[in-house]
This record gives sequence, structure tokens and C-alpha cells, in this order.
Amino acid sequence: MIYFCSDHHFYHKNIIKYSGRPFQSVEEMNSTLIKRHNSLVTDEDTVYFLGDFAFASIEKQAAILSALKGKKHLFLGNHDRNKRAMLSIGFLTVHNIADLEIEGHKFRVNHYPFAPHDSSEDVRYLDRRPKREDCSWLLCGHIHERWCVRENQINVGVDVWDFYPVPFEKILEIVQKKGVR
Repeated sequence: MIYFCSDHHFYHKNIIKYSGRPFQSVEEMNSTLIKRHNSLVTDEDTVYFLGDFAFASIEKQAAILSALKGKKHLFLGNHDRNKRAMLSIGFLTVHNIADLEIEGHKFRVNHYPFAPHDSSEDVRYLDRRPKREDCSWLLCGHIHERWCVRENQINVGVDVWDFYPVPFEKILEIVQKKGVR
């Protein structure tokens, strides 16, 4: 099986407040995220993390990553360290952006959503955001609890998926329900 997830922010105390996460402590958040991940994912599954993995030392990040099941790949977010550092903690591959074809469906995969339509939304990191016209579907994170599906974008951030990784089958259901642009 294939899973997607984003914005775990392991060890990031302030994310509990910023995103209204239902945890009393970083320890509770970390433990819940690990348990929910491992309740779905097996060691044979592939997991794509779409950025902002953790706010911690390399050693703590490596320990968290090793506690998570699956073959783990990372797309760098704005809070992740550089490619070499993230490979050193145990990710098999590290990317900025890529196109994946899964079961005949093409997806652009990136930490960032498309640029907003107007300046009332977050306009940071415009140089890292993919262009709408370059893909049929975008799998992204970065926006936490703001929305789950918008236009042809699917937010795989843990905040909108009850702190579980998203199985590809669920993504496929959304694509088939909305159709391809």
C-alpha cells in the first residue's frame, strides 16, 4: 500500500496551539501520531511525507522516524533541514517536488499548495509553489487545518485526517468523485 502524510511537526510544542491540536503535551502528540501511523502502515508499505516532519535534533528525528513503519520518503517542507540531513535520519529519498504516477493517475507532489488566488491567503513561499497549469492533481501539505480538498489539490496534512496517514485509495476516491481537470 501507499500512504501520504504531511506536517507532523514532531516535538513542536507550539503547533498544538497554532493548529488547535487536541493534545495536552508534545509527548502525547508524538505518541498519538506514531500509534496512528503504525496502526495503518506496515513495514512493506511506502509512505510519502510531504514536509515539516519534526522540530528536533537529528538524533530525536532519527528516533521518531525509526519508530514509524514503512518505506519512508520525504518532500522537503519549510521547516525541514537540508536533503543530506534528512537522508541521514533515515529517509530513503528526499525531494522538493516530483511527479508520481500511481495506478495510472498522475500527481504532482510537493509540500506547498498552489499560490493563492489573492493576497487574503498566505502568500509566503511563492517561489516554491507549483503552477496550477502544470498538473492535473496536486498532493500537498503546509496549510494544516485550513482545508482538505480545494480545486484539484488534496491536503494530506495530518490535521485534516485525524492524525493518520492518508491511504492512496482515499485519494483515488476523491479524484474519481471530483473528476480530472
